[in-house]
Amino acid sequence: MRYIVVGHPRGGTGFMSQYFKMRGLDVGHEVMGADGTSDWRLVANGSRGYANPDEIVIHAIRHPVNTITSMYLTTSDESKQFMWDLCGADDESRFERVCATYGAWHRMIRERWVPDFDVRVEVKSDFTKLNELTGSDIMPENDVNSRGHGDVAQEKWDQLTCELKVTICNYCYLYYGGDCLGKI
Repeated sequence: MRYIVVGHPRGGTGFMSQYFKMRGLDVGHEVMGADGTSDWRLVANGSRGYANPDEIVIHAIRHPVNTITSMYLTTSDESKQFMWDLCGADDESRFERVCATYGAWHRMIRERWVPDFDVRVEVKSDFTKLNELTGSDIMPENDVNSRGHGDVAQEKWDQLTCELKVTICNYCYLYYGGDCLGKI
């Protein structure tokens, strides 16, 4: 069995690769390993049709506010531009563009990859099914964010368009019970 993990940049794909490696499985981060890959770029370049029947597709999800903050403050301009071009986020400010990619990216994951299941990388109980698949009972212990960074000023969140706030809030409700971490 091979594992294909897709998600938003800074959304837990590196963490998921580490999770599998802790279990002795070679699931590469942004490269194909013997047991699969965990790569945000697959969202743009592929679809479920590329997965073999014996592959499990996992949607790695990190809280929208944490993902957006991390991407805005740490991701290379080249990666951001790649996403903006793909998602059509041309007219907004840099921060708004990052926010716009969150909803667009997760829609592409749902439409193109049709994941077998979702894993919220901050929620340990979401790893129960993965543990069943991998024959392990080890739960992740380390922090999801591997790059240290500060916080985005509240005024940037406040200045988002209503449409972007609604999109982000919808994902907060869908995956985190409505908790927008006090930002929106």
